[in-house]
Order: sequence, then C-alpha cells, then structure tokens
Amino acid sequence: TDHNVTANKDRIVDIFPSLGPLLKWYLEQAHAYALKEKRLTGDIPLFISEQEKRISKKTLQSRLFNQQKDYNVPVDKEFSPHALRRLFATNLYQELIAEGHLDPLTYIKQQLGHVFYSTTLRYCRISEAMVKRSKNKALDSIHRNLLGEGD
Repeated sequence: TDHNVTANKDRIVDIFPSLGPLLKWYLEQAHAYALKEKRLTGDIPLFISEQEKRISKKTLQSRLFNQQKDYNVPVDKEFSPHALRRLFATNLYQELIAEGHLDPLTYIKQQLGHVFYSTTLRYCRISEAMVKRSKNKALDSIHRNLLGEGD
C-alpha cells in the first residue's frame, strides 16, 4: 500500500509484475538500510531522498519533466504525474466498458482511492466516440427488450 498524505489513508497500488523483484530488492535492501542507518521513525515514506526526507511532489514532477527533455519528448506531448493518473483512469474506464463490466466507475473509484464518484468522473476523460458507442449500445438493448428479444 501507499500512504496518501492528502486523504490520510492507505491505498493498494498495482504494479507491473516485472517490477516486483526490483521493488522487493528496494524494500529489503536499500529502503531497509536507509531506515536502519538514518533511524527514521513515525510516518516513514516509501521513497526517501538523500536528505532523509520524503521526496516532494515538486521533485518528482521536475524529474519527470527532465526525463522527458532527455528523451526529446516534444513540448506539446509532455505530461505530468497527474496526467498519467487521469490517462490510467480513462483507459481503464474504456477497457472495462469494452469488456462489459457492470460497474466500471466503482472499480476505478476504488483503484484511485477516491471517496466520491464526482472525483472519479473528473479523472475519466470520455471521448465523444465512446459516448456515441455507449448510447447506441443502450438504445440497441432497449430496442431488443421492446421486441421481446432480451439480452
């Protein structure tokens, strides 16, 4: 889990399976060593800076933008950590809808650690094409039910 400072709650964060061994090494070796040597107590951050403090949002954003510059990402294609979170929510919503998931917003709300659906809705950027497909699917379902064909 990852401690969310804003809402003061723990979250479950999915990671790529290939990152598992690296994260395990970090937690068992590097992080454990840092905790032992620095004698940190209280609310201990997952990622610790060389100054023995929580890595700030500003530092993470700066590092991400520097990496994008290093990889020659065009300015109009640059993104923030928060934009990645919105992209994740939008893509997950589209995938869940395509798979016929019965309640995609509740699932995404849980994944993002939101309390309110209104917050989750702000994260999901739904395209006009997707809205049109959803409307057509709903209308087709209604039409089939009216004709007695059911789902």
